[in-house]
Amino acid sequence: MTLARRPWLYFGPAALVAGGIAVVLALTSDHEQHPAVATALGLFVSWSFIFAGLIGWTRRPKNKTGMLMVAVGFGVFLGSLGEANHSIPYTLGALLGSLFIAVFIHLLLAYPSGELIGRKARTLVLASYVTALVAPLLDSMFPERSTCKPHACPDNLVFVSHNHAAHSAGTALWTAASVVLFVATFAFLVGRWRRATPTLRRILRPVYLAGGLSVVLLAVGFIATPFWGFGDTVVPIALIVTFTAVPFLFLAGLLGTTMARGAGLGAIFSGVPERASPAKCRKV
Repeated sequence: MTLARRPWLYFGPAALVAGGIAVVLALTSDHEQHPAVATALGLFVSWSFIFAGLIGWTRRPKNKTGMLMVAVGFGVFLGSLGEANHSIPYTLGALLGSLFIAVFIHLLLAYPSGELIGRKARTLVLASYVTALVAPLLDSMFPERSTCKPHACPDNLVFVSHNHAAHSAGTALWTAASVVLFVATFAFLVGRWRRATPTLRRILRPVYLAGGLSVVLLAVGFIATPFWGFGDTVVPIALIVTFTAVPFLFLAGLLGTTMARGAGLGAIFSGVPERASPAKCRKV
């Protein structure tokens, strides 16, 4: 009995425990203004990815798509630590709360094989993880001079100072880096779509539409939040409208490739390289 063949036994109970912790943190938080909304949104998004991911992981244990979906779900739970009233989990939530976005980009670029193909894809994913870890760190070190409502947040353990110049420079730098990353990811997906075979496009279409829209809305949120503030509304909309549909679209596509293999179409996917020319497609 291995992890790859029985992931439910490990990550199913872990998801329930993580969900319970997230609920307790949100409902007892001294600084969360909308605990019920935060709890419902967090649980729905995280459990959707974990549930769909575990099905895909069980059905296709050699494909890492299901594993990455589970990782996105648990990444969302990491952000719930920011609801805590104690310094250590609060600081960890602030530092790791954006990690699920990097894992989501990893998932999107690795779909449907579960592997990152090509230097450009690996570079984009590496840049995603670096941005998701370094940007929150600098923002926590030089935060804006403000307090949470209705009560003050716990102590930030990596706080350095309320240096306005450092905060503004860091915000501008990492906002620009995030937007460039989202645009590059979107362009990569468009390029992959244009090179794909008609059969592969049918599998990619729903995932790329929902995933691409999520990336666009997240980019708008990152641009808007530091300057106008309505990004705080855009990002939740991105999660509700598109993000919650994405895991089930990933699962449908993953199981669709399984059925395609059973129907004898596996040779089509394995025989066509990612940068296939029309001539190569005709040969296949």
